[in-house]
Amino acid sequence: MMRGRSLFASLALWIGVGFLALQISSFIFWGHERMLARAQTFAETAADRTLALVDITAGDIATLNRIIGSEFHIAWADAPVAIPTEPWGHNSEVHALVVERLRAQGFERADEVQVAFTAERRSRDATFHIQLPVGERWLHTSAHTDVTRFGQDLASGVFMLLTLIIVVLAVLIATRRVTRYFATLADAADRLGAGEPYDALPEHRGPSEVRRASAAFNAMQRRVTDLLTERTQMLGAVSHDLRTIATRLRLRAEHIADTTQQQRAEQDIEDMTAILDETLTYARDESSDEAAVPIDLAALLHTLSDDYADLGHDVTFESSARPVLRGQPVALKRALGNLIDNAVRYGGSAHITCTADGTVRITDSGPGMSPEEAQRALEPFVRIDASRNRQSGGTGLGLTIASNVIRRHKGTLTFERVRDAFSAVVGLPVEPLADLR
Repeated sequence: MMRGRSLFASLALWIGVGFLALQISSFIFWGHERMLARAQTFAETAADRTLALVDITAGDIATLNRIIGSEFHIAWADAPVAIPTEPWGHNSEVHALVVERLRAQGFERADEVQVAFTAERRSRDATFHIQLPVGERWLHTSAHTDVTRFGQDLASGVFMLLTLIIVVLAVLIATRRVTRYFATLADAADRLGAGEPYDALPEHRGPSEVRRASAAFNAMQRRVTDLLTERTQMLGAVSHDLRTIATRLRLRAEHIADTTQQQRAEQDIEDMTAILDETLTYARDESSDEAAVPIDLAALLHTLSDDYADLGHDVTFESSARPVLRGQPVALKRALGNLIDNAVRYGGSAHITCTADGTVRITDSGPGMSPEEAQRALEPFVRIDASRNRQSGGTGLGLTIASNVIRRHKGTLTFERVRDAFSAVVGLPVEPLADLR
């Protein structure tokens, strides 16, 4: 089963992306406003300087241009000078500001002023042009500047980057604190479902909702544990009383004169005793407290195979791997033994294989089960074979016990049919030897 992204990763990702988008949009907006403000300030300064030169003569222009240099150029013309390149997109905003400033300084023909920023391609130079009508002539000035002055500087970029890093770190820390509890709760729920012991969740940490959830989960865990304990005690008491009755019945059966009836009565008593034993085993299995230890899975299966072969059953084992897992050896041996029992009972033989990834396959040549029957067979006291004879029908608990034990070991149990072979497939999580020490 594929695992999805964790809640922490999802929240951190989307909050981080949101803050990044907000930061970028703020950076762009602030940068645009700063650029426009700087351009307008530069234009106002150029307009003031131009207005101060309205009374300059043509002879003084050459001298003044020689003194000022190339950054500020002055010229008289009989008509407006054509702007050399495509105007800047925000010239209308700059034009309005310059006209307003000239009006404020008393320039009568401010509405006829022509203003434009231009930038040379493949160059960082920008030129601001302003043309003032003075009598029949036009006074044209051009002011050169570095276009990067209107953009963001390095310090601003570094500041925005540091702000983003601080915000993202704060988001990660806050998100981790909130989502860490859910991982703990999920782990506790898994262990409760598998019947493993675990410490109660802390009820005095985190927000009020987390504390309430912890308290509710702990209360639920106590109720489940109490119910399982009561059920086990009840079944133990019933089993003890019924065994006593079965013993008396066995003694009385010995006095039955009819040999056939006597054998049938004794068989019924044996069946009843077996059902009691398996029922108690099933009840106790849910709350098994057997210690978990490293298990050599191949060695355990080899032992089971030899035991069945010694009893005269056609059971073989084959494996070139030695997977190791941590688990309860007695419970796991019982679960795998139940699956082998089914294969021998319904298929006449069992061939067992084991791979390095912890996959155990128990194959027989019997009729097997349909997917619907396999699902029902895992329920307690359900027998696919309608016969009540224990030699063929069993008690209906073997597969249930096997499924519970395998689930407690965080494994899976499935059934497959390939041609004439039917297999019970067990997947168990193996671990590296270093993790088992």
